Amino acid sequence: HWLADMAAVDGPRVEMLRALAAHGANLNLKSGSGKTALMLARDAGSDLGDKVAAELIMLGAKPE
Repeated sequence: HWLADMAAVDGPRVEMLRALAAHGANLNLKSGSGKTALMLARDAGSDLGDKVAAELIMLGAKPE
């Protein structure tokens, strides 16, 4: 969730996401506020957030 929430900030987010997914991260886990990583990435409102969201979907995150 932190990774997706920080998608508005430049950095190697997509590469980190791929590493987490490769090691079994639950891409559909909801935070205490009920948001998934995909929701947070979309909420970022940035090009990087869009890239993270697209990567999450490609890796198997369920769009809601």
